[in-house]
Amino acid sequence: MKALACTLALFALLVAGCSPKPDPRDARIAKLEKEVERLYSVIEQNDAEMMTLLTNQFTKIGEKTAAVISDQTSTVLRVFDAELEDIRLQLTNTAALASAAFSRQAAPVTRQQVGGALREGIPLSVYNRIASDAARDWPNDFRMQSHEIDKQVAAYKTLAARLRR
Repeated sequence: MKALACTLALFALLVAGCSPKPDPRDARIAKLEKEVERLYSVIEQNDAEMMTLLTNQFTKIGEKTAAVISDQTSTVLRVFDAELEDIRLQLTNTAALASAAFSRQAAPVTRQQVGGALREGIPLSVYNRIASDAARDWPNDFRMQSHEIDKQVAAYKTLAARLRR
């Protein structure tokens, strides 16, 4: 019975200590929780705005980079075209005909345009065609290119001699 009395006394103390009045600290905790939620929403909004600004900046940087690369590429292409023209001029001893901008294909040279110029006894246009075909067929084998050019020049001369008879 003594245990029952102790239990009842303890229960009475607990009930007396848990009054229906709200604790003033609970209201303050609720107010702080609302403030934390508001700060989280401000942070999320700032993060979204920051991501938008960064995306815009990266887009602008990308566009500027693409423009710079495009300018550099066109400069490199112009230098490359000039070097190719120098090499072609050294190989054929004739200047290239004017062609469309950035065109890699030169216009075919006719006898009229070069004033009847000959190379190795054949028209220059024919020789240029033979040389370009040899370079295309044997791109890294210069001995084969030379052999092919010699063989084709000899064949052309033989054919031209037969046609003249």
